Amino acid sequence: MKKTIEAISGLDPQAFTAVLNRISGFVIPAGSLTSKTFNTRKTTVDWNGMLSPQGITIFRIPRHALPDDFRKILTSTIILDLFFAIERRKNDGKPITPVYLVIDEFQNVANLDVLDTIFSEARKFGLHIVLATQSPSS
Repeated sequence: MKKTIEAISGLDPQAFTAVLNRISGFVIPAGSLTSKTFNTRKTTVDWNGMLSPQGITIFRIPRHALPDDFRKILTSTIILDLFFAIERRKNDGKPITPVYLVIDEFQNVANLDVLDTIFSEARKFGLHIVLATQSPSS
């Protein structure tokens, strides 16, 4: 399992959705909310619009409305997709305007392996990150 995750994390960012779609049938129950959310090849999220100058986008994922495991996966996916969109923007030669990512309840995504990469490369992509938690030990 660990080798598979390491192999997936080394793939090109555009392959993320395709790989998730491929493996999700083995780990996500068919017909579940998680399956309906992540087993799709199309996205309706307009990252280019959200990354435009002067734009503000807020994702609010309430604790009471979703199970913890689903909320963590959703939050992780949003962070990854945002980073990949910012990375694509630079690679496509689009202007780099500052993007501020504020993560409240950071402990919910602190175990994402890709965070080391995001933290080390954020500045060159114009990404500024603010982390908040009430549990400093996490």
